[in-house]
Amino acid sequence: LVNNVEQCRQQKSVLYRLFFFTITSVQFLLTHNPPFEYRDFGRRNGSL
Repeated sequence: LVNNVEQCRQQKSVLYRLFFFTITSVQFLLTHNPPFEYRDFGRRNGSL
């Protein structure tokens, strides 16, 4: 049981880290290079 709880905690922390990293990188991209990002995103959506 203790192992399960520890594993769950580890997975949660990894998820939180990934989430935080994604948020920060998106903010960074939006603040530093918005036009290129939007163009690239639109092109990728169009090809889909």
